[in-house]
Amino acid sequence: MTKFTSLRTTWMLLLMTVFAEAGATSLLKYSDGFQRVVPGLVSFGVYVLVLFLFSHVLTRIPASVAYTVWAGLGTLLLILSGWLFFGEVMTLTSLAGIALIVVGVILINRKQAQPS
Repeated sequence: MTKFTSLRTTWMLLLMTVFAEAGATSLLKYSDGFQRVVPGLVSFGVYVLVLFLFSHVLTRIPASVAYTVWAGLGTLLLILSGWLFFGEVMTLTSLAGIALIVVGVILINRKQAQPS
């Protein structure tokens, strides 16, 4: 696979990678410790795809920015997934944590955009 030609395409790929990783993690939870084999195996396959795609994202976006977006948005998606699909509790502390994650991702991306 060659490098992506557009930075916009690379950012879209990063977002798709984040959503795929959050989906794989949710499937892993649903697999119930691999007691349900099919969701566990699908999760494993998606993780392999995510790492392959993320390696291509890193050819165009600095690792510090890409990983921050991946970790921050992925955490946000998993908090929401846990709340919506697995009945996990959403507390004021969780909401504050989500806000801090969003602010952190914005600040790191602003720092990267500004000249040193």
